[in-house]
Order: sequence, then structure tokens, then C-alpha cells
Amino acid sequence: MTLHIHEDWSDDPKRTKIGLICMLKEGKPAGSSVAFEVFHDGVKTADLTGSVVADPRARAGKAATAEYFPPRVPDDKTHYVVTYKAVADGETYIGGQEIHVWPRRGKLTSRNEDDSKPLKNFKFKAVQAGVVSTDIYKAEGDDPATAEFRLAAGLPFTLEGLAPYAIVGTPEPQGGKLRDLKSKNKVTFVAEFVKPLRPAPDGKIRQWVNLDTGGGKAGTDGLGSSVEITVGVVGDRDAAGTTKAEPLGMAGLFVHVKVKFSGPAGRKSLRNTPKTDLIAGLQLVDRTAVKEADTDPEWEYTGRIDLSEAGGVGKFKLALGSAGGDTCVVSIGSTPACGEAAITFTNWRKIWYELMAPTAMALVDGVAEDGTAVRDFPVAIRNGIKSSGNPTFVEYAIHRSQSFTDAEALAACPGSLLPSTFFRRPGPARTCYVLTDHTFAQYPKTFDRGKSPRGTLIKACDVNLFCDGPGKDDDVLGAPDFTTDQADLDFSGTETFWSPTSAWAGGNADPAIRSLTWAARLTPATYRGRARHTFVATVDDDTLNAGGDDQVFRIDELLQGTSCTVTFKAPRIGNTPSSLDATARAAIDAWLPTLWTDDKVRPHGFALQFRITGRLGNPRRQARAQSISDHIAATMNTAPLLYRHPALQPDGTRRSGTLVVNDVVDMARSHWQRIAVNLPTDSPEAPGNLAGAASNTKCPIRVTFTFEPQHVGLGLAGQGAQQGELLLDLDPAAPVSVSDTALHEIAHLFGLSNVAHGLPGLPPGKAFDETETIVRYRTAGSKGHLYIDHEHSGGHCAYGLSDAEKTDSDFRSKPGRCIMFGEAGRNDTTRRTIGFCPQCQDHIRAQDLSACL
Repeated sequence: MTLHIHEDWSDDPKRTKIGLICMLKEGKPAGSSVAFEVFHDGVKTADLTGSVVADPRARAGKAATAEYFPPRVPDDKTHYVVTYKAVADGETYIGGQEIHVWPRRGKLTSRNEDDSKPLKNFKFKAVQAGVVSTDIYKAEGDDPATAEFRLAAGLPFTLEGLAPYAIVGTPEPQGGKLRDLKSKNKVTFVAEFVKPLRPAPDGKIRQWVNLDTGGGKAGTDGLGSSVEITVGVVGDRDAAGTTKAEPLGMAGLFVHVKVKFSGPAGRKSLRNTPKTDLIAGLQLVDRTAVKEADTDPEWEYTGRIDLSEAGGVGKFKLALGSAGGDTCVVSIGSTPACGEAAITFTNWRKIWYELMAPTAMALVDGVAEDGTAVRDFPVAIRNGIKSSGNPTFVEYAIHRSQSFTDAEALAACPGSLLPSTFFRRPGPARTCYVLTDHTFAQYPKTFDRGKSPRGTLIKACDVNLFCDGPGKDDDVLGAPDFTTDQADLDFSGTETFWSPTSAWAGGNADPAIRSLTWAARLTPATYRGRARHTFVATVDDDTLNAGGDDQVFRIDELLQGTSCTVTFKAPRIGNTPSSLDATARAAIDAWLPTLWTDDKVRPHGFALQFRITGRLGNPRRQARAQSISDHIAATMNTAPLLYRHPALQPDGTRRSGTLVVNDVVDMARSHWQRIAVNLPTDSPEAPGNLAGAASNTKCPIRVTFTFEPQHVGLGLAGQGAQQGELLLDLDPAAPVSVSDTALHEIAHLFGLSNVAHGLPGLPPGKAFDETETIVRYRTAGSKGHLYIDHEHSGGHCAYGLSDAEKTDSDFRSKPGRCIMFGEAGRNDTTRRTIGFCPQCQDHIRAQDLSACL
């Protein structure tokens, strides 16, 4: 009969004791003790002293007994067999049982799969004869991580990992000890992102790399150019994120990671500062750079994350760089395949704008990101900004809006408001807000500026005018001659405009019309002659004669109201003469020169009008009157020559003068391409009275307008005191134009167009007269696109122009297609822009937008 028992452990409450018994045959032992010999596997190992007890089973009614505590099974044996015999009165008795002694316990040291570290918390069970024990064992301790396990007697054993744990291969005895085992183990787990959580359903995160992460979140809030990622094991946390008491994650358990940096069309930005990277440190081990050369369109790294942080997690850090559109795909797993979870970070940048506009402007109510009520661009304009901004991975969001009334606009800057009729705008008459280099520096309201330096301040207007600067006033289109008292300088159809107020930044609201003069247009010699004279009908009046035979005549000059008297003396004998004597002629000759001077005849149109009054009753009397008129006519032929046109001065110079702008400019008839003047008529010599077709009293009037010629702009990037501000002509009827202009000016503010400057990793852009070496940048030829000036300020892009068109000194009329082309119109139906061209897209992607330049 075979008996299977456990070895004895003296520290175990349930000790193992073997009762040895031999049945005595006959006779009575001489003493009360019996000697026992104990054998292990046939080798004597112990001598015991037994006793004789009554036992009815024995023929002699006696049995020899003893107690034996079987020692532990040797480390190199699976078990041993105990046999024994008793010696009584010189006779040997063989024990009746074969006793197999088996180990009571075993010990397992748990290591991770590559035997590099202890695997704490490894759970397992013992299996004997195909039966899995109900007891669960867990390796504890940091180093080593061990567990003792119990064994049933009589059966060989194996160990089996308890899911999700598994034993890799077969446990190995340590130092030849069959029950002091070491196993290489693994946890069959699924890796997960703990922070940031993988967003459903596609795992994509838009990372705002130009913004600052906050609150110790290390980029896991979607902000910042670096992210600290925490990984762990699925199931170690509940829905609320609380770590379970015994997480699977632990030191020595690794999550594998793959990191791939790329970008649109599989091409990451060439920007190399700051570098995109899987950063060594934290719990990252075995970091390997698969590809990271500047020539590689994509960069890749691999590594493992030791889950040694509290809660069974591990951390590693990514440097995402500052280039927009660059992507970083992070794949993790419990195996190098890293197929269990992935997150894709896409670099975006955000620029805020604050909008200042008249209350009456056609904006729409909206809400800023922080919940503040704002007045924003109409939807069509916002959509245009979005569609062109997306390829550059820049989002533009409103921060605040500042609205102001007409009264506030005028208080801040007189002259900033004009009626829409002045600008010949269709529709009902309304007020237009005008921004110039002067009014741009005035503030009807105060900007919040809460998003500086990643924000821009937009001043929206109905009209933008700018000029060439002080000292560059032009007599635009010459000075025409006018023949009516309404003198209109009309320059419609040109690119010249004006407004009542200066558009120069230093104008201080000065009038845009610097001087306004007039001058008579006639040839003086043509109008040189003596004063004209006429006679009205003589008057028969005898009252002048006091009596006697003398005949008295009065000569009246009717226009000047003066007269001269002459007498025909009667002789003593004969008739009174009918011709003038010397005295009478002398009187007339002395009187006429007082009449024909310029100052006397000019007020009367250089005319004298004579009337002769006296006794006229018969032919002799009438002859006397005739002699007077004949003498006057003859004498008038000796009068001095005068410049007898009212438009001529006495010395023959043409009349001219200065007009008071505010008195004569008729704003009701004026518009931004017409200066309408009402010539004064307050005196005979006033230009309004002189104006007319050439005649003795009229002549053309030349009006000379010396004024500040202004030009129309759609936008302006502020400089100097207005750094970070831009001007925008906002026409809701042209949303594409407005959105393109807004992006164009923002690009200037943030240096997005300065391809000539180059950026880290990017070569400088090629000028329009240089050969473009990057084929995908080319269009309509082989030349580059960058140009400076050409009627514009700063760097611009000539994408869309042919090589031949780029040789023209004036680009403005050419069909540029990039938003950064220097010239654009307000008509959406004729625009040819495609947004930002490929080169400008690359440059904007590579720009560090953490601050306005």
C-alpha cells in the first residue's frame, strides 16, 4: 500500500507526522521500547526509539510504534519514498507501507519577458494532473518579485499564468532547485492613451502650437508645441479615470511606441527649428531614430515606455515644432507592431482679430470663444477667410469687437465721415466711414488688445484713401478753362481720387485742396482801345439861357453823372455864331480827360454817354449842338488807349485771384472724382461774372486746382504706432475680395509674405527675375515670384504671371493669382486668386506664429 504525504514544515501549523507501526508476532518484548530505522529512497536516514502498545491486530496482541516527521524534499528531487523497519528482541519487522513524501510549497520569481526586470503582480495558478488549483498567487516585491505556492501531495505540477498574465516558455529552476523557479512572464494587455485621451472616432487632435499650454497640462490641452503623453493599460482605470487598486501597469511592463512626423501630401515642413522629435527621457527607453534626415519627407522614431509611474503608467514627450500642417502619428501597443491605438496630432496656429467698425456697418452678431458677444464679419467673408486659411493651417478667430457711432467717429477725427453719394455708391444715401493714413491713427473706440501678441486689430471702413505724402501735391489733369460760373474739375476714369480732408498721416485734418486759384484767359492786346462814347438825343431846353443873345449849352456825361457848360457868345452886331469858339473848346478839352481815365470808365464798361441840352428850335441852334458833338468825337479820338476788357487790369495784366475753398467748393455737386466749384459773382470783376465765351465783356476762366491726389486702397498693414493693426475696406457685396484682403494684410503683419528672408530650413524665395529651382512652385514659366515695390510696399508674390509679364515695370494690371499679389479689385466676379500659392503656403506653414512680428 502506498501513502502520499507532504513534507513537514516546522513553521506550518499543519505539520506532517508519520505514525510508524510494526505488528509483533509473538512473545513479549523484553522492554517497553523498540528501535526503528527509517530509510529515504532505500538509504537509511534516521534511527528512532519506538514503544510497544497493545494492538489487537497483532498475533501477539502487541505492536511497535513510533512518530516520524518527514523532512523537506531535497531541492533536486521531485519527492522521496520513506520506508522503515523495527527491531525488537533481536527480530526485525518491516513496515507495512511505502510512504511518498512530496513538497508542500514552491517559490516563483517573476521576471518580464526579456528577463530585464521583475514583473510585479504576476498572477498564476498551479496545475496538477490537469486540475487547476483554485488558489491564485501573485508575485510581490519590487526586486525580486516572488510568490510561494502550495502543492498537493502525490502529483507533479506545472504553473499557469492567470489572464492577462502568461508564462513565456517553461519556468527554470534556480541553482538546480526544482521548486525555486524563475519564469519569464508577460502581460497580454492592450495599451491605451491615458493623457491625452484618444478622441473618438478618429483619434485626431488639432494642436495649437503657437499658443501656450496652461495649468501644468504639458500640451495635453491641445495647446503648445510639445506634448507629454501618458500611456497605460486598458482596464486599469474606471470610467471616471480613477486607477484601480491593482493595475496591470507596472515597472517592467512596456508599451511600445512608433512616432511618424509627416505633413500634407506626405511632406513635412522643411522648417527644422525647433526640431520635431521623440524626446529622450521620462519613461522612454530604447529610443531609435528610423528616419530624421532633413532630406526625408517624413521622420520616424520607435521606442518603449516603461509603465513605472504611479498608477501603472509611463510618460514620454513629443516636440511637434512650430510649422503648421506638420502631423505626428503616435501609435502604441503591447507589441512592437503598435497596432492597438493611435493619435494624430496636426499642427495648427491661431490668430485672433479684434474688429473696430461703425455701428451702421453690415456686420453680424456673434459670440467669441470666451462667450463675449461680438459683431463679426458676415458669414460669406468668414467662410472666405476660412477656406484660404485652412491650407496654411491658420485659423482666424474673433476676440472682441468695438462699434462706434457717427458722432464718436467725428469726435475722434473730423472729416472721417462723408455721404455715400460723394463716393457714387448705389442704393439709399448713407454715411460712409473713410480711413486714410491720417484717420487710421485716430480711435473712435479703444481696442481691448487682449490677444496680443497673437492678435491683430482690424479697422474696418467703407472707403480707404491714401496719398503719396507731403510735398507731392499735383495739378491733376491740367487746369481746364471754364465759360460758366460752375467750374468742375472731373477726373473720372482715372486712378486719382480726392476727399475734402488730407489722407496724409501728418495732415492733421488739413484740407486736401491746397490752393484754388482762377485766371482770366484772353489776349490783352486784342482788347486795347479808347473809351467808347455815344450820344443820346439832344434836349431842347431854353432855361439855361438867362437872357440876352448868348446861347448856353450843357453837356452831361450820364454814366459818371458829371457835366460841362459851354456858351456861344452873341456878337454886338450880327448873329450868334453856330460854332465853338476857343473858350468853349478849351472848356470841353479840359473836361473830357477827367472822364476817359481807366478808373472812371471801367465801372461803366469803358463807355461814355453824352447828352447835349440847349435851345434847339431852328437849324442854326441845332448846328450849335452838332458842333459840340463833333468836337467831342474828334477829341475822343485823342483819348489814351485803355485795356478795356473787364477781365484786364488797367496795366493790361489779366485778372486772377485766390478762391476760398470752403466758400466755393460745392459738395452737393462734387464727388470723389470731381471737384465742383461755384465761381463768385459778388463783383463785376468776380470770375463768375467774367466767365463766358470770348467777347468784349466775357472770357474763359482758368481754374487751377492744386490738391492732394489720393488713391483707393483695399487694405493697409499698420506700421509705427499702429503696429499690429490693419485697415480693411469692408464691402459685404465682395466677400472674396474682403477675405483675400484681410489675409493679405495679416500676412504682412505676421511676416508671412517675407519669403525673401528665408526661415530655418527653408531657402529664400526666388525673385521674379531668377530661375525657380523648385518645380512645384513654378507657374506660367520658370521664374520665381517674389517682388518688392512695383507700386506697392513690401514683399509680394507674382504667382500666375508669365515670365514675359514679369518683365513689365508695372505689375498692377497683370493677372496675379496669389493672395500676396500686390494689386486686387473689389469685383469678385473678375478675381483670379486661388488663395495662397504653393510657395506662400509653404512659407506660411513654416512661419513661427507665436507672436506678431
